[in-house]
Amino acid sequence: MELTLQLKLLPTDDQTTALRPTMERSNEAYNWLAEQAFACQMTYKLTLQRLYYHALRSRFALSSQMAVRCLARVAGTYKRDPGLCPTLKPHAAMPYDQRIMRFHGLDQGSFLTLAGRVLVAFLVGTYHQECFDTHASRQCHLMLRDEGQWFLLVVVQVPDGTLFPPTDFLNRLWLRGVALSSCRCWLAATPATSSVLQGRVYDNWEELWLANTLLF
Repeated sequence: MELTLQLKLLPTDDQTTALRPTMERSNEAYNWLAEQAFACQMTYKLTLQRLYYHALRSRFALSSQMAVRCLARVAGTYKRDPGLCPTLKPHAAMPYDQRIMRFHGLDQGSFLTLAGRVLVAFLVGTYHQECFDTHASRQCHLMLRDEGQWFLLVVVQVPDGTLFPPTDFLNRLWLRGVALSSCRCWLAATPATSSVLQGRVYDNWEELWLANTLLF
């Protein structure tokens, strides 16, 4: 079965300057190619590649593999719904594969951009490390959220029926949920307007609730 892992990227300002225009150019190329394919109702990747591969590279300055990914992406879209001409936003997720993105250990990834390769650090937890140690990644998507945070969605193959034990992070979330629920119930049953926790007086239940989250 396939499992999708989300990694938090930590690009520097210079790396962001390289990643952002690459994503925008890739999505611009996708929109242009989608219009050409829709106009002639063409859904086969090899036919699209024969007709538009060189145009993609010259018109948008894409690398050979970026152009191939763009062609495959458009062909896959029209296979699902040939009656619709799709349009991507400038910062829609961009697909990468092993030829244009490689992992360097468990804390860095090498991304091909319009300005060359950049080595970007990322955060990975124990849960994700176990997947990387055992299973080879297939395809991934570079994602930019509205608040300017970068993520990498990585698809890995795991054997059917694989069980992943809960991590300490999940256990802490569960304990925090119990604490918050208990705090809310206790405050609802307490008529006093002020409460005391760890020697400090809190004037309302919102302050006490927030303080309770800091205990974990």
